[in-house]
Formats: sequence, structure tokens, C-alpha cells
Amino acid sequence: MDQSSERQIRSIDVAGKQLNIELGLLSQQNIKAVMAISARAFPKPWNENEFAYFIQHDFGLCWGAFFQNQLVGYLLTLLVQGELDIVSIAVSPEFRRAGIAQILIEEAWRDNRVQSAFLEVDAENLSALKLYEKANFQKYGIRRKYYEGKRDAVVMKKTKR
Repeated sequence: MDQSSERQIRSIDVAGKQLNIELGLLSQQNIKAVMAISARAFPKPWNENEFAYFIQHDFGLCWGAFFQNQLVGYLLTLLVQGELDIVSIAVSPEFRRAGIAQILIEEAWRDNRVQSAFLEVDAENLSALKLYEKANFQKYGIRRKYYEGKRDAVVMKKTKR
């Protein structure tokens, strides 16, 4: 997929300090940093090949948020025929609640090729549900026992008008 590698800078507030966060597309060189963030964010993180699959995929649209050239958040998606499948999003614990996840979602949504987006989120992950609702995703359905055969997933969608 042809993606612009131009980076953008956003200013965010972290613990009362204004910090500049740089947004850019992820590449093979970022996989280890993505894995490190995932290991701190999820109880069962993916392996290197699983992350590489999305970052290197022809339809991958994968964004990173960088602070002083260090990856502090990521968004992995696939964009197929105008539909954005949000696969994974995570932010380093020390940068959470600063709006980075929302900025990453907005950046992907801004792509002119995106007409709609969908995702699955753990029904017990209230902070993620709140994030997606704030980003104007609507609850669409439930996937029973989606996570490890135990926890339900909420399917959420968003469409450009």
C-alpha cells in the first residue's frame, strides 16, 4: 500500500507538561518496540511474526507515536477496499491518558481511502470502550467468548457520511 512517510508533530499534555509527539508510519525497524509496548499492555502479547505480518502487509496502515524518537504508542490496521480493520492499539503506561490512542485513531481515520472502520474490543475493557465511543464508534454486536474462549468482544463500527 502506498503510504506517505511524512511525520507530523502533535503537542500533548503528560502530567502537566507539554510534550511533542511525532506521528509516523511503522516499519520493520519498529517491531521490537511495538512488542515491548504490547508486552506491557496485554496479558497475552503477540510474537514478532504476528506484528510483522501487519506492519509489512500490503494493506497495512500502521501508525506509531514517537517521543524523542522512542515509540510510545502504536496502531495496527488493515485497509481493504475502504474498510479499516483496527487490529491492535496500545500506549506505553507512562504516556496513557494523554490522548495518544485517540490521536492515532484520528490519524488513520483521516486517510482519504478510509470509508468505514471496525474493531473488536474486550467487553470488560471499559477504558478502551470509552476511547472508541469518544472516537464515534458505535456498538454493532457481540462475539461471545472471543478472547481466549472466555471473554466476550464488543464489535464496534464507524462510517464516514
